[in-house]
Amino acid sequence: YHYRMDYPEMGECVIINKKNFHRHTGMSPRSGTDADAASVRQVFMKLGCKIKINNDL
Repeated sequence: YHYRMDYPEMGECVIINKKNFHRHTGMSPRSGTDADAASVRQVFMKLGCKIKINNDL
């Protein structure tokens, strides 16, 4: 499949960055997620997408 890249607007990219968890899960914070989210953001910005980052939903 080929995705067309000639649209006037490319759309929106939603990034969900889940770094911190509720205490009751017993899970520790995930290091590196901020850098990962920034990298993904850069890629989709270069493609012309609008970016929305949601942290710890």
